[in-house]
Amino acid sequence: MKNNEGFTLLEVMLTLSIFGMVAVPLMSILVFAAKVNYESDREYKSFLAAQSCMEEIKAAGIDTEDYIYDSNTGSYERTISQNDNEFGYEVRIVPEKSFYYVIDISILDNGEVINTLRGSMIVK
Repeated sequence: MKNNEGFTLLEVMLTLSIFGMVAVPLMSILVFAAKVNYESDREYKSFLAAQSCMEEIKAAGIDTEDYIYDSNTGSYERTISQNDNEFGYEVRIVPEKSFYYVIDISILDNGEVINTLRGSMIVK
């Protein structure tokens, strides 16, 4: 009687091909999940930046000297450049009535608007 220890080349190749057919789709799912995670993190951080900017404006009040007045739209505008680790901002403040202001904040990443936030403020 012959003792067959070990695997034949055919068995090893068959096992590796089955493993490859299972591993390739799993790897593409992992790559897709990493992209979704990156975009989600970017969206979350940009929203936090917009919210922080809005709270800063509301806490400090609206100082029109820090903004450029656009007579075409009747709004005050300010652009804050992007730093290495931070997003850039475009802030537009539109006086609706003598005491009511609408504040629009656009968050920029490499010149692309990635998030916007709209709020309002009542100034007495």
